[in-house]
Amino acid sequence: MPTDQTDSLRMFIGGLAVGLVVGVGGVLLATRPPAGPELAAIRSPPLSAADQSRVQDLLAAGNAHLRMENHEEAAAMYERVLSEFDCANVEARRGLHATAPDRLTAPLRPCGERSRS
Repeated sequence: MPTDQTDSLRMFIGGLAVGLVVGVGGVLLATRPPAGPELAAIRSPPLSAADQSRVQDLLAAGNAHLRMENHEEAAAMYERVLSEFDCANVEARRGLHATAPDRLTAPLRPCGERSRS
C-alpha cells in the first residue's frame, strides 16, 4: 500500500530523471560539431531570389540524377552549386561527398567570388 513518502520519493526520482535527460540533451545540442570542420569559417554571401531558385533547381536535378544512378551528372550538379552559388551549401556538399568525394577535396573558389553573367 503506497504511502505519501513513497509517492514523494517517486516524484523526486522522476523529476531527477527528467532533469538529467534535459540537461544532457542541452549539452549535446550545444556542443555538436558543425556540418564539417572546414565550414566553420566559411560564410556564404546572401543569394538573390533568382539564385536561390537556381540552387534549388540544381539540387533537385542532382537528386534526380542520383536516383537514376547517374553519379557523374549528379556530382556535376552538386559541384555547380558549390562553385557558382554557395560554397557552404550542406546539401550540395553531402551529395558531392556521396557521388564524387575526390571532387569535394579539390579547392573551390572562395565564397563571394562569383564570375557569372
